[in-house]
Amino acid sequence: MTDRDATLAQIDQYKSELAADPKSTVFVPLCDAYCEVGMIDDALEVALRGTWELPQNAEGFAAVGRVYALRDVEGKAEEAFYRALALDQMCVPAYKGLAQLLKMQGDVQKASDVLTKAIMLDPTDMSLQQMIESLGPVTTEVAPAEPTPVPADPAPPGPEPDVAAEPASEPAQEPKAGGMQPITTATIAQIYIEQGLYDKALEVYRELLADNPQDPM
Repeated sequence: MTDRDATLAQIDQYKSELAADPKSTVFVPLCDAYCEVGMIDDALEVALRGTWELPQNAEGFAAVGRVYALRDVEGKAEEAFYRALALDQMCVPAYKGLAQLLKMQGDVQKASDVLTKAIMLDPTDMSLQQMIESLGPVTTEVAPAEPTPVPADPAPPGPEPDVAAEPASEPAQEPKAGGMQPITTATIAQIYIEQGLYDKALEVYRELLADNPQDPM
């Protein structure tokens, strides 16, 4: 029996388990098995259905991210990994997927930072060390020093202002209650990600999850 045949047999077993219990977490290894044999569309379908059934399953969203990354849908892959981390900040598969995605995007420094955090969470996972070694040497860019500004010659003193002629400044108005509040959306989270503000992106995804826990990717 070839490796592919063995994987296909494993897929049949996973499918039977999932049919018996649609809320089983077996959809995650089933998704990975589909990916292993190149059945990417089936993998995505299983991963999305699984996260719909189990919207609080972080590893499920990490699986969604891996499939989107294979399909070169980087935006949705990144969103899925961050959603996984919003559910569980110790989800090592999400860190792995995010680091791999950052490496694909050429951002080796951020990929190294992500893997370093994952290693702190699980120092026994040797694959993390292998991933960080595969990045090669990481150099930190140093911003050039700004020139020291030269103080300008002081301007000659002008006439004394007529204090009495100046109108009294009005007190600052308090914002009205019930005013428009900032809208928390996945678009804002994506902007934070592009700016490297990952903690803020996680906060946005947590708020989205609190408001719409069943919202599919």
